[in-house]
Amino acid sequence: MFNLRSGVLLCIFVTVHALPAPLLGTGFFNSGQPGTSKAISSATEPKWLIQSPYPQLGPQDRKAFSSELSPPSSGAGNRQGRQLIPTDRSTGLLAVEHITQYGAQSGTMIANYLLTKSPTPATDADYAKVKVLKDIGELVASGAIRDSTNENYAFIMKGSSAGATGKPLEQVRLSAAQKKAAKPQIKKLACDKVVRVAMAHRILYTGFKTSEILITPSTSTPSSPALSTGSTSSSLSGSGSASSSVPIVAVDLLAWNKVQQITEAATSPEVMTYCERLFDSEYEV
Repeated sequence: MFNLRSGVLLCIFVTVHALPAPLLGTGFFNSGQPGTSKAISSATEPKWLIQSPYPQLGPQDRKAFSSELSPPSSGAGNRQGRQLIPTDRSTGLLAVEHITQYGAQSGTMIANYLLTKSPTPATDADYAKVKVLKDIGELVASGAIRDSTNENYAFIMKGSSAGATGKPLEQVRLSAAQKKAAKPQIKKLACDKVVRVAMAHRILYTGFKTSEILITPSTSTPSSPALSTGSTSSSLSGSGSASSSVPIVAVDLLAWNKVQQITEAATSPEVMTYCERLFDSEYEV
């Protein structure tokens, strides 16, 4: 589906078809499965963490990529200037793409293109991401993008309103000092999002590797004339100091297979404290 030849990325587009059937849960997956977050010892985990499997995957959940998915648009039907952001293979993704239009829906969204291709079945982690995003009301669509020779699985999720150019930290060209200075900002934004979801849906997100979070730096700072985020590798231009702090305006979380349910007893401060501990243990700058 996506081929890189002489530096040019070729994308194949198809027609719109129905979205997949609603997801139901009766089967398999939990925080103890490979690829999920267990950075904090179970001996120190709070009692409000529910240890039973979530999400549980049933037959309908495994049809998440069986319908045909129309290629997303960068906005107003425009497919020019599209930029696929490559992702670390550990995320289970080939690339992500910021979009503003999908069918009749508009707004800030992120298309996630999976490493897995037909005829290989999607992984449990892939199915889990779709189910969790649906459970928290942030799934837009999922399915397969097909052409005459390939079939790529993908899903589209809602993005943060200020995060239309977010990339993993490794792809934002900042100095080591700037990356370290940005870490507390990224933690604050990520854990704010985690707490909001946890309090609304009793679902706790726990994936905090740098490859699992997209960050959006400010386009300009007082000490740095410009910060370009419109290309695959962002760069500082002008005479700003390499150690200047760069404000982070948004984050988007990608590892929605790394989740646990929590009880009603969990409070916002408790979830925030746990999130910050987990973030510090995983997010290596």
